[in-house]
Amino acid sequence: MLVKIADFPDDLAEALKPETGTRTASKAVLVAAQRYPGLVSQVKRQQLEISQLRDQLSHMQLTMKSLNNVCRQISELAGQGDIFSDPS
Repeated sequence: MLVKIADFPDDLAEALKPETGTRTASKAVLVAAQRYPGLVSQVKRQQLEISQLRDQLSHMQLTMKSLNNVCRQISELAGQGDIFSDPS
């Protein structure tokens, strides 16, 4: 099948050659087009993973904030020696 793209920018075709490891502009465009669906899928998976990691980070930050408050309270209690001393 012959496909002719009249308005394809020359600089884009030249930029695709080293990215695709090809020597001709037409082959570079073909290879880029062949890789496109897989790259789109990869980007979608990575975006989902980033979203999940952000959610995990947010949860961990909340946990750390809670632990920080608890540690502060324990530290304050530990500083009060009379709480732990023997009343007799």
